[in-house]
Amino acid sequence: MSSYNLNNVEQWFILLDYNPGHYTLDAEEASVYDLAILDPDEHPPLEDLSKLILIAYVSLGEAETYRSYWKNVYDKDFIIEENPYWEGNYLVDVRNTSWRATIIEGVIPELLEKGFKGIMMDTIDTASFLESEDHEKFRGSADAMVSFVKEIHERYPDLFLISNNGFEVLDDIAPYISGMLVESIYMSYNPDTEEDIAVSEEDREYKLYYLQRLQEEYKLPVFAVDYISSDDMPLIRDTAERLRLLGFKPYIAKRGLKELYKN
Repeated sequence: MSSYNLNNVEQWFILLDYNPGHYTLDAEEASVYDLAILDPDEHPPLEDLSKLILIAYVSLGEAETYRSYWKNVYDKDFIIEENPYWEGNYLVDVRNTSWRATIIEGVIPELLEKGFKGIMMDTIDTASFLESEDHEKFRGSADAMVSFVKEIHERYPDLFLISNNGFEVLDDIAPYISGMLVESIYMSYNPDTEEDIAVSEEDREYKLYYLQRLQEEYKLPVFAVDYISSDDMPLIRDTAERLRLLGFKPYIAKRGLKELYKN
């Protein structure tokens, strides 16, 4: 883990669908934050955010057709199938060393050159999902994801690694990560009705079981994103405060993560 502890982060935001034609981030407004999670390609000018710890979104378990590496991997045998819920994202076999090299030798060096200090590792759960769907075909995928994360950490020991979920392999990846991002502890969004919905107690307790262990046993921070589509500030403040009482670092956003939202 890097010598800087992300437990020291107080304010942070995540901005993954940045379109300056729709919204322009105010550099002065952003300057009060300690950390920002950004899309590696579509982001505000990084020189305007030089005082922040910049974390880039990187998908480990899926290849994305809109990334520069796609032209080099689209026909490889580690590309499995398109994610039916996310157009342009293809599940990959993380046991394949060529896919790992794509990230470790290609993607990460480019991010470091741009000024990013860490990565948010998404789709970690894909490996466990594939193994559960077809154990014989994808035997060892979950272990391969763990070794993938370990390999990144060993190659770049000062790189902040934030896991997006990854509950199934938490104990195995905890020694290599700097924190975890989790979505929807109290509030979420129904895409069918376009309404805010409260997260069920069952779903929340499942997540809290792992997250509280992450805090207590591994002393790692939890970056919590809850979604509220309205501008109901009392609800936004109340949700953020409930997350703080759990010891989490809250950020309340609208689905899409297109702007910097005031909490």
